[in-house]
Amino acid sequence: MFTAWLGGIIGPKTVKPFLWALGILALIALGFTLSRCGHTDPAPQAEQNTRSSEAYSNAVAFGVSTLDNRAVTESAIAEATVVVKDEIGNAASLSDIRNSLVTRLCARPEHAKDAACAR
Repeated sequence: MFTAWLGGIIGPKTVKPFLWALGILALIALGFTLSRCGHTDPAPQAEQNTRSSEAYSNAVAFGVSTLDNRAVTESAIAEATVVVKDEIGNAASLSDIRNSLVTRLCARPEHAKDAACAR
């Protein structure tokens, strides 16, 4: 049925050669596709691995830095709280206690550029 329809379009004598040529082209295309799938260039993958490793390394370094900064900050808060302890009893409100503590923390060089100190 298909060959009769195709024969009506391209002629009855050319149907078989046309189908053979179409089959051969399909096999060539399949072979080319399969050959490209098996042989990939390792350079882009290596570059991606390098970028991923660098990003991971940077994230770990930032995490360690953040933890170090947090430890320093917690230590500074503890020290400032000890210093402000006497002022806590004389404070009129919680806001006075907070302001006193922030003032003490902002006096330290490692916290002077903090956003909370820019008031």
